[in-house]
Formats: sequence, C-alpha cells, structure tokens
Amino acid sequence: MQPVAKHHSAAPGAQHNPPPQGSGSIPGHTQTLIVPLGLSSPQVLCAVTAGALHYLYLASFTWMLLEGLFLFLTARNLTVLSSSSRNRLMRRLMFPVGYGVPAAIVAVSAAARPHLYGTPARCWLCPEQGFVWGFLGPVCAISCVNMVFFLMTLCIVKSKLSSINRDVSTLQNTR
Repeated sequence: MQPVAKHHSAAPGAQHNPPPQGSGSIPGHTQTLIVPLGLSSPQVLCAVTAGALHYLYLASFTWMLLEGLFLFLTARNLTVLSSSSRNRLMRRLMFPVGYGVPAAIVAVSAAARPHLYGTPARCWLCPEQGFVWGFLGPVCAISCVNMVFFLMTLCIVKSKLSSINRDVSTLQNTR
C-alpha cells in the first residue's frame, strides 16, 4: 500500500529549481521594500539602520544623563518638584537636550564620514578610523557623569538621613 500523503517531487532525473529570489525569502522581501523607497541596495538600508541605531542609543544615554541630573537636583533640594515646575524644566531643558544633542552628534558624524555607517558583517558603525568613538565617547562621558551624580546623591541622602536620625534620637532622649 502507498501512503496517503505523497510528496510532490520532480520527475526522476529532473533538477529541482529553487523559487526565484524575492518570492519567499527575507532578502527578497527586503529588496521589494527597498526598491519602492528609492533605495538601490541593501548597503544603503544598512547605513540608514546604523544611523538610526546610533541616534536612538545616544538618545537613550542622553535621557539617562538627564534623569540622573533630575534625581540629583531633587535630592539636593529634597523636595518634590511641583508638576508645573517639572513641566517647565522638561520643556526648557530636557526635550531639546534629550533629542537635540544626539541628533547633532549623529548629524556631524554622518556629514563627516557617511561611508562608515554599516559594515559588511552588521549594520552598525565601522570601527575603522575610530568612527565608533562617535558613539563610545559620549556614552563613556555620560556614564562617568552619571556615576558622579549617583555618588553625590548618595552622599546627600546619607547626610540628610543621619541628621534625621540624630533629631529622632535627641527627641527620644528628651522623653
């Protein structure tokens, strides 16, 4: 008896031809998406992706710096900023810096060396000619400044808590 489900195969001796590129593979689908956008090659898409990643990662680290600054200022004042003053601070400082500084860094990097966005191996910054330092430099600086903010915030909170404990122990001794 033959099995119910048969595999469809070419006639004996015939060669199996794979489907044409673009009919079912991811590179084929990517090509169909790239061509209507006016981009002629995957290298261009890779460079655009590397630029977008460069901007988004820098924006994330810049926002981390701004949040560290905000935490330090809050601990220094030890008051909860009112909603209106926080919104003013957000509009005047945080949004332009949080999105503008990374955009400026990426714009300068892209204008100086656009050919170093994307590598044959991955869609990221080329390590050649130190181009990756357009990302690592700001990230290292932000990490160091955030560490300073963190340590200063810990010192402030520790001193405030120790003064509160001193007052509480003085009150208990008086009772």
